[in-house]
Amino acid sequence: MILDLGRLAVMLAGLMAVWSLITSALAIRTDRSDLAETAWRGLVAATGCATLALAVLIGALVAGDVRARFVAAHWSVITPLRYLTAALLSAPGGALLTWAASSGCAGVLVIRSLHADGATLRARAAAGIAVGAMLGVPLVAVGATLSPLAPYAGAMDGRGLSPDLQSGPATFVAVALCTGLAAASAPMVATIAALAAHQVDAAWSRRLHQWGALATAALVLALAASARWHALHPMRGPWLRDPATVTWLIPAAVSAWMVWLGTRAPTAERTAMRALLAIALFVTGASALALGGGAVVRGVAPATGAGLGIWLAVLPLAAIVATIGLLRRGSGALRVAAAPEHQRLHPASRIVSIGGALLIAGAAAGGYFAREHSVTLADAEIFRARDPFGGQWSFASQGISTLRRDNFASLTVSLLPTRNKARLPVLNVEARSYLLADGADAAPPAFVSGSRTSPMMELRVAIVRADGEHPTLRISFVPLAGWLVTGAVLLAAGMLLSVIPYPRPAR
Repeated sequence: MILDLGRLAVMLAGLMAVWSLITSALAIRTDRSDLAETAWRGLVAATGCATLALAVLIGALVAGDVRARFVAAHWSVITPLRYLTAALLSAPGGALLTWAASSGCAGVLVIRSLHADGATLRARAAAGIAVGAMLGVPLVAVGATLSPLAPYAGAMDGRGLSPDLQSGPATFVAVALCTGLAAASAPMVATIAALAAHQVDAAWSRRLHQWGALATAALVLALAASARWHALHPMRGPWLRDPATVTWLIPAAVSAWMVWLGTRAPTAERTAMRALLAIALFVTGASALALGGGAVVRGVAPATGAGLGIWLAVLPLAAIVATIGLLRRGSGALRVAAAPEHQRLHPASRIVSIGGALLIAGAAAGGYFAREHSVTLADAEIFRARDPFGGQWSFASQGISTLRRDNFASLTVSLLPTRNKARLPVLNVEARSYLLADGADAAPPAFVSGSRTSPMMELRVAIVRADGEHPTLRISFVPLAGWLVTGAVLLAAGMLLSVIPYPRPAR
């Protein structure tokens, strides 16, 4: 019964989104405000239905209802509850439904602000078209192609057990990317409305700055957490070689550029560039999601598909075509481009942002001076090495231990590190895997690093090959590695602080 309600909600959400798109277009064509109000109510209903369907899917995951296709493929009886967020957003069905619900909320908030500011009928209707298309495409993909709540007879227990996904950073990356993508949709909606109504004004500028700052902060934090995730899970390989994460650098850079332009003295060229960047932010964000196979975060079994990529490609392409059409037909759309006042940065925002950027640059520079050693240590053997700062290290093996339970197996190596004859706490590194009911591995093992971080250097030790009683270890000395997360937090805080109004000096 509940799953039937979820399927009905997905269908109604898609229908209401398409209905709102059509009535918004008719409102512009006929200049009828009642049609614009009807479209507004339809968008609220579509967003509500998408949220209801998402709630049903989450409830099915929590309850372990394997009658649903998504749950049968991405859940297991032994998956801890705290990892369900990453499991939800690691597959297209859950990621697209979450994106539709969150982006719909952002779009509805933009249209509501247009109402409050007394925007013209044309502006509200154009925003309705943008939100309707933004909701319609992923909802149609979810309902027609993916059907995550469709009934499923056979169980595929175990895919949700990926050790790679079962980590705090993975869950944080998923939530932050989803937040950034939802926030990236609002500037596009506001810009389509402003260009259609020739209202490129101060209210439009304020919306771009507020939503752009939120998108930038979320994406910066997600990228920093993703880089740490790769560093502490060495089998994932270098972060910059993973296209599923590097593609998110582009929308992060676009949103940061858009926010920075909003703090500069307004000119026609800068305002036109901000309008184009607002569209580019949405296009690059949707493209990053499409290149990831429709999943916000991927585990060891990435979800890809040509059909889904085609579905998602429609949305950014439509945004580009709509913008070109508005700029070509609306010869006066940017006539008042120099009118919006720029956001004057609070001094604290500038200082915090610059400090964060410098720390990130320092962490990146420190990576070039990292030193790595691959060793195999028997019990009580000692390995000695020097770090990049000349410190003398020794690592004494404390032995290898194995643990095997009904659903879990791990191999742990314990090391006693010493730096310049000063003993440090014992460091444990692990090769971890989860087992299905028949004893088979649910996924390839995850090699989880142990680390010791100081302000100037981070020590990382990881198993890179679990070879019985002689596992191979990788010992790395990475200067300034701890600066990355601190810098990302400061940069995100600076972006959010830029939203705070700062009074202009009296003349």
